[in-house]
Amino acid sequence: MNTKTSPIIISNVMISEMNQTLTFREITEPAELEKAFRLRYEEYSNARNRVLLNQNIHRMDINIYDLHSKHFGVFSFSKELIGYIRVVFNKSEFYNQQVFEIGKKYEIFSDSSDLMEHIKNLSDQDYPFLSYPNLPESVKSCYYSLTKKNESVAEGGRLIIKEKYRGLRTSTFLIECAMMLFVLICKGQKHAVLCCDTHHLRFYKNYGFEPFGDEAGFDVYGTNKVVMIFPLSLSKLSKQQQLKFEQMAIEFSQTNKISRAI
Repeated sequence: MNTKTSPIIISNVMISEMNQTLTFREITEPAELEKAFRLRYEEYSNARNRVLLNQNIHRMDINIYDLHSKHFGVFSFSKELIGYIRVVFNKSEFYNQQVFEIGKKYEIFSDSSDLMEHIKNLSDQDYPFLSYPNLPESVKSCYYSLTKKNESVAEGGRLIIKEKYRGLRTSTFLIECAMMLFVLICKGQKHAVLCCDTHHLRFYKNYGFEPFGDEAGFDVYGTNKVVMIFPLSLSKLSKQQQLKFEQMAIEFSQTNKISRAI
C-alpha cells in the first residue's frame, strides 16, 4: 500500500472565473467520497507530484491517512465537485468507516490490516507530514513535545482545485474555508499543520501561518516543501480576519456549509 502523501497544490496561474455560487461542506456520502478520491487522482496525475500516486486501475487516490480524516469539498452551483481538502486527525481519536468501506470495495483496504482496532496499534501512520523523507529532526521534536503535553494535531492536506475552475477567487474561497475549519478544530489543545510548496509561502503567511524551521524548506520526493504550524491563539491574524473566520465558523456550525457568490 502506498502511504506517500502530497503537500498542498495551488496553481499560481490565474484562470478566468465565472460569477457563480460555490458551496463548501463535508463529504460523507460514499458516492461523493469516491468522486473526491478520483478527483485527487486526476489532478495529481497531471501535476509534477504524480510520482506520489499509487498507480491503480481504479484511478483513486486513497491511502491509510484517509481512514482517520474528514473530507471536505467545494461544489459548484450545478453541484459538481470542483475543490477538495482533507483534515487528518490522530488515528486514536477518529476513524472514517465510510472510507474503509470504499477501500475494501476496491481491495485497497482489508479487514486484516485497516480496521480501526488495527491502525490504532500501528507505531507510525499518525500524520502524513511525519512520513516525509528528509523531515528535519526539529519538526519531529516539536511534534513529540506536543504529544508529551497531551496537545494534539490536525493536518490539512491534499488541497486541490479542478483545473478549469482554478483561479484566485476560487482558491481564496477554499483556503478561507480551510481556515474556518481550523478556527473550529483548533480549540483547546490542538495545533493545525499544513505543508506547502516554498513558492506559496507568502500566500499562507498572509493568513497567519508561521514556517517552522528553515523557510528554504526540505526536499520531499524531489520538491522543496515547508512545514508550518498554525498559532493556537490565532494571534497572527488581523482583527478583521479573526472576525471573518469566526463568523464563517458560526455559519458552518449552524448550516453545515459555507455558500458564497464569487
